[in-house]
Amino acid sequence: MGRHAGRQLASSALSFASTYALGQMAQRYYAGGRQLSALQLKELYASLTEQARALHQRYHGQIQQRASTIEPRQLLSLVRESPV
Repeated sequence: MGRHAGRQLASSALSFASTYALGQMAQRYYAGGRQLSALQLKELYASLTEQARALHQRYHGQIQQRASTIEPRQLLSLVRESPV
């Protein structure tokens, strides 16, 4: 059971980090006029995933609690309400 919980936490952290990093990258890329090189994007992704891992550790309990109370029909309205 402990192994399953550990794998779940790692999977959750990886999903959160990659989703966060991709969203932040897209926002910066398009806001900057699509001027980032492949190397800059790679470095930015690495930096953002590290930032996201720290955020996940800090807010894991809140994320887990919120995720357990969300109903699928609420997802679209939550996305629309999310600040950009």
